[in-house]
Amino acid sequence: CLLLHPLIELGYAYEGEGDTRLLIAGLSWFATGFSPDAVHSPSGRWNSTAIADVLDALRSDPDLPPVGTTVPFSDVPERFGFVVHKYDLDRPAFGSSALADSVSALSDIVLRLFGPATSYDSFDLLHLVTGSRALRKLLPHVRDSSVARDFLSYMQRGVAYMYVAMGRPGPIPRGDVIGNAGNSLPAWNTILAEAMQVERRMHDAHFIKMIWLCFDEARQAGESSAEGRLYHLVASTITANFTAGRGWNHGVLVSTLYV
Repeated sequence: CLLLHPLIELGYAYEGEGDTRLLIAGLSWFATGFSPDAVHSPSGRWNSTAIADVLDALRSDPDLPPVGTTVPFSDVPERFGFVVHKYDLDRPAFGSSALADSVSALSDIVLRLFGPATSYDSFDLLHLVTGSRALRKLLPHVRDSSVARDFLSYMQRGVAYMYVAMGRPGPIPRGDVIGNAGNSLPAWNTILAEAMQVERRMHDAHFIKMIWLCFDEARQAGESSAEGRLYHLVASTITANFTAGRGWNHGVLVSTLYV
């Protein structure tokens, strides 16, 4: 299911000033660029914020290829959907608080997957990070709470599909992955200044979007929090990679879906 990029387009439209071009692009993409998937059918085993537990379970599931075996993303629903569907999460309880907790858990796990669980450079995984932020910005505007809950449920399944496609990397670290090392990270003004130099040289839209996303999320989470320090680490590492001439790792999984 082609979910991420139209979601991101709509998220930018709502987060910004309602750019009608982004709205049209996002809605058009949703309407045309997708493949039907099985109905979401939670087993009752997995609560709505347990996406990390689901990925751990998928990592050890014997019905999937050996860990490290990549699969074209477009093949995952047909070949391994029956496995992923076993782990469909319960829909969040009604109410903005429960929904927000579930989206927060999703954002946290995809950031950990992009960063400390892998190599901070996956072009595929960065779209999970920007997509989860877009989802968080869009859901308050979804008037039908049932639709909002389903929206999140299918996004969670999309993350599981991506995880299988990428060979189930990990294990994904839990808790505070930085600790005292956070004290040695470059200051934000240093990171942003270096990032602007990279942008002037390379003009990479995905790079600058990730840096500003991390900066804004860290600011909202609080720099002293584990979440804020993790966003700080991700931005610092991406900037260092690009400054050294290392860009995105364009895998063969889903990169062709993005422009």
